[in-house]
Amino acid sequence: MTPFPNPGSVGHFTPNRVWIEGENNKLLSELKNPRESFTGAVLTTKWNELQELYFAGYAFWNYFTAPFLLAQPGVEVEEIEPHKEDGETWRPLSVIFPPEIPTHSAHQTFYFNDKGLLQRHDYATDVAGGVASHYCFDHITFDDIVVPTFRRVVKRRADGPVIHGPTAVLIVISDVSLS
Repeated sequence: MTPFPNPGSVGHFTPNRVWIEGENNKLLSELKNPRESFTGAVLTTKWNELQELYFAGYAFWNYFTAPFLLAQPGVEVEEIEPHKEDGETWRPLSVIFPPEIPTHSAHQTFYFNDKGLLQRHDYATDVAGGVASHYCFDHITFDDIVVPTFRRVVKRRADGPVIHGPTAVLIVISDVSLS
């Protein structure tokens, strides 16, 4: 990620290591086995910049590669009962990720509309304890790949997403380059 966390520096993510480099690729800081650094964390725990980099790194990797991520070896996918929301019927997939794929949690649910487009993604964050619904809107095709360009994450309770509550994360994508 660039710039991260400041202009002139770059944040790097891998599942087992995150690091920040400055000018001339000088290593400024690193964290090995970053997932372990969240042990005991709760939703109000303050993170350091390397923990933020880890969370953003795996989250973005997951968000931007779904649904292709679901075809990775070891990922268990099962279609479950249809879900009705906002006048539409969606086809949900119950997904279990293997431990080697860094993600919010092992079990997640993805909801697709009748065109096969991702509409909603439910998860709990193991690293912070948050429970969320991630909505996907404004799907645009870039180089034959359809990308939801507007994403909104809201809190989810036992009775469902808190649609009219605060937005936890808002992602707006204006351009995509695939290679």
